[in-house]
Amino acid sequence: LHLGRDAVRSKRMEMVRLPNSLFWDRSMGGGLCLICQEALAYMRKRGYSLEGLEKTLHKDVGQPVFQHMRLFQEIHGRLRDAGKLVHPVIYFSEDLTRALPPKRVDNLRTIALAHGASVTSQMGRASHVVVPD
Repeated sequence: LHLGRDAVRSKRMEMVRLPNSLFWDRSMGGGLCLICQEALAYMRKRGYSLEGLEKTLHKDVGQPVFQHMRLFQEIHGRLRDAGKLVHPVIYFSEDLTRALPPKRVDNLRTIALAHGASVTSQMGRASHVVVPD
């Protein structure tokens, strides 16, 4: 699947990469457990073979690349609902807003919101602060 930097430009904003820590949490109800449960439920709903996830998901060569995007969306939702995937609260520093044109700052805000983050105007409420290089 082509996600992240290798994605088709129009599809880049549909997903963010999952934090690596989710895959290391192998406890019952942990990140990896929830990801696997969601993948198996997705396959069962669509009547796919449970023998080999990779083979099943990649068997339809003629299908569009993003035919299983719904799977990734369901995984994100499940992790978010379980409190495993926390979205940041972003503050754009005054230095950044002075250094960049307003349209570029608005573009950054749009990207953040599209990925589930929220934007605050108070630095004290932010989990992430964006500053210029």
